[in-house]
Amino acid sequence: MRVMTQTTSSSGGRHDTLSDVTGRVGRGTARQTVRIDEADWEKLGVRTAEAGTDRSAVIRAFVDWYNGRPDAELPARPSEKGDA
Repeated sequence: MRVMTQTTSSSGGRHDTLSDVTGRVGRGTARQTVRIDEADWEKLGVRTAEAGTDRSAVIRAFVDWYNGRPDAELPARPSEKGDA
């Protein structure tokens, strides 16, 4: 499958590129594309790293919970900095 994606070059500019999506990568799961505000994506990366995990693990856990997988739990939300 060929999909249109946005790429950021080393000079910081964004441009569209046509990419081949092969389906299975990494952990053997299909790669999915979603649109998320860049600032939210960056904050998610920081917060998941602080929690000792990563964006993909949190998103997969949420999807499992949302889809009603029997053993799934909603990922814990870290408190905002400054919360008691």
